[in-house]
Amino acid sequence: MATRSISRLPVIPAPPHDPTSMLIDARNGWHLADPGGLSGLLWSACDDSLSLDLKVPLQPSLVDPAGTLGGLVLPPNVAVTDDGAIYLLDRKSHRLKTFDPCTCCFVDVPCIARHGGGARDLRNPGGIAICCGVLYVADTGRNGRLPTGTSARRNALRARLRRENHRVSMFLMPRGELRGHLRPNVKDFPHWLPVDVACDPRGAVWVADRANGVVHRFTPRGHGKAVITGLDAPERVTIDRHGLVYVLDRAIADGHLRLRVFSPNGVEQPAPTSVERLRPAIRPLPFPVLPAGLLQLAALCERECPPRCTTFDPSGTPVPEPTPDPAPLLTSGTMQTHALDSRTRACQWHRVILHGDVPNGTRVRVETFAADEEYDANQIAGFATWAGRDVAPRAGVASAAVDDHDCLVPSPPGRFLWLRVTLLGNGRATPVLRAIEIEFPRLTSLRFLPAVFAAEGASADFTSRFLSLFDTTVRQIERTVDTEARLFDPASAPAERVGQAPIDFLTWLASWIGVTFDRTWTEPRRRRVLAGAGRLFARRGTVEGLRQQVLDWLGWTPPPSCGPTAMRRHGCGCRPANCSPEPLSMPAVMPPIVLEHFKLRRWLFLGTARVGAQAVLWGQRIVNRTQLNANAQVDRTRLVMTPDPKRDPLHFYAHGFTVFVPACAGATEAERRSFVNLLRAESPAHTRWDVAWVEPRFRIGVQSMIGFDAVVGGLPASAHLGSAILGGPTLVGPSRRPRLRAGQSGRVGLGSQLH
Repeated sequence: MATRSISRLPVIPAPPHDPTSMLIDARNGWHLADPGGLSGLLWSACDDSLSLDLKVPLQPSLVDPAGTLGGLVLPPNVAVTDDGAIYLLDRKSHRLKTFDPCTCCFVDVPCIARHGGGARDLRNPGGIAICCGVLYVADTGRNGRLPTGTSARRNALRARLRRENHRVSMFLMPRGELRGHLRPNVKDFPHWLPVDVACDPRGAVWVADRANGVVHRFTPRGHGKAVITGLDAPERVTIDRHGLVYVLDRAIADGHLRLRVFSPNGVEQPAPTSVERLRPAIRPLPFPVLPAGLLQLAALCERECPPRCTTFDPSGTPVPEPTPDPAPLLTSGTMQTHALDSRTRACQWHRVILHGDVPNGTRVRVETFAADEEYDANQIAGFATWAGRDVAPRAGVASAAVDDHDCLVPSPPGRFLWLRVTLLGNGRATPVLRAIEIEFPRLTSLRFLPAVFAAEGASADFTSRFLSLFDTTVRQIERTVDTEARLFDPASAPAERVGQAPIDFLTWLASWIGVTFDRTWTEPRRRRVLAGAGRLFARRGTVEGLRQQVLDWLGWTPPPSCGPTAMRRHGCGCRPANCSPEPLSMPAVMPPIVLEHFKLRRWLFLGTARVGAQAVLWGQRIVNRTQLNANAQVDRTRLVMTPDPKRDPLHFYAHGFTVFVPACAGATEAERRSFVNLLRAESPAHTRWDVAWVEPRFRIGVQSMIGFDAVVGGLPASAHLGSAILGGPTLVGPSRRPRLRAGQSGRVGLGSQLH
């Protein structure tokens, strides 16, 4: 029984055979472990490769210091009118500015704001808002603190400063006329600090009062009421499209900002947890706002401005655009496979070959674990001892291919192998892994040495690994010899130049049999022409040979035969005797393409011909020779030097042909020129030829030779004045296109049109 079980195992390759290889890639599968097989890596669908993933961008916070709720709303000192005008209040200079799209900068608005205690002046401006053509400016004023002293003058100045500017000023825009000021009831709130202002969809004005910890709501007529109370120190107030009030409140205990949401009646609601959850409730902004409070107004400028002139800080000054993260990639990512089966007990896995790229500053770590029993990912995580090797780019090379590196599997023998590959980068560059090749078992030259070199385990392992360095080089040479046949196959010969070689190997291979490629031909066309050149040598110079050359140039291959007999039968029973015979399959026939001109002769034959469309009389004018004292005319007759006028009708149609090619194959002048060069090289020297580029049309009397230039295509669009030129493909008529239906509207000339 033991002998039988051993005989069922696959035979281990013996010299001169190479080790077996297992390929792991996107096509054959990455054999990822489940769960946790891929972490921190990104699969690219372009080249089926693995690379380090991008960093997850930090989500903007709803309580950013600029008060933009993570870039969803405007900064407190910026407001936008219904017609798109942008106003900005510079808190440092106490100037109101507006954005000029022509100059792509902020300009001052005259006669509205300046530093002072007058009706139109500002002391310590806060937020602004525009509603129904009215600009609201919140001003906290000064707190009246002066140097110590008890003089009457200082006491009076202190009292005046506490009265001035604690208000919300209203200006009619765009002229800037002062409409008045908003203040709460003095009996209820003798002192207040309006820090921000906002407008709701109904036209009411909401003002955040930091001194009293409330939010006042003023009607369009100026009547105020404290709706939201119980706040610590509100600093920002804004309203969404549904009328909910969002307040940034700074806690007195720890000094942190927190977002609180209230209904229009002052009832607190649950606050959103992220910017994305709040985004649907906020009206979209007309321009991007960074969480730091910067305004990006490049889309609003009427002239092209450099990037440094289209980003503005809270004071309206152009600033450089924020630089992106210099290290946008992750620094590590791991791929782990499930158990890879060698089907050989106690198999010594040989080496791991990585296919991809490893730029400078990056490296790849390969770790393996082998065992004779199969375990799942959770079991492996508990007791596996991983043995690793690092693969790094060569020193002094800008970008080294990982294919130049391989690493031996240091794990002990085992039927199953678990592979863990870690890509390590510096945040700016990433290794790229396209495929992994694993060789097994390890077959080294140790087999040919005396047994004493393998008597002790540790020494045998070292000797085997040492000899594998030389065996790998020898196997590469042997592999080049084994795969030499691919160099002589047009389907696999290399088509790229190597180093300073004048031509590529595919072109050199074509020169062996006298085939010359046009430099404008694509690689698939060059391979097709070379693959068919051998079978066409015996027919070169014939119509069929030229036709096949054109078909190879076009890339046309005969489609499979159609019909019931061409289908594969899955049954083997006899057909009933009363069944009708199956129709024969119709073999596909490629178009003729080449038309010889002698087939166009329409001659009269004595006793069988009748004058008509199929037979015409010919005379001396068929060639139009110049004959003295007969028909010689300047610019009318031809001077023909061939001294054989009696056989002119034969010579006129002889040795000439036309090649019909789809117009799409000659879309560019270079493609048409390359096709003409092909005809010049493959046509007999004594022939005259012409090329007809066929458009998808079928026009009776003009383009109607079945099999050559007649193509049943779609009806062209109707002509429009100023956009079409009358000619063959131009249709003048009703917008409804007539259709050709057999048995219904198939009368040519009345209800149907062929194009």
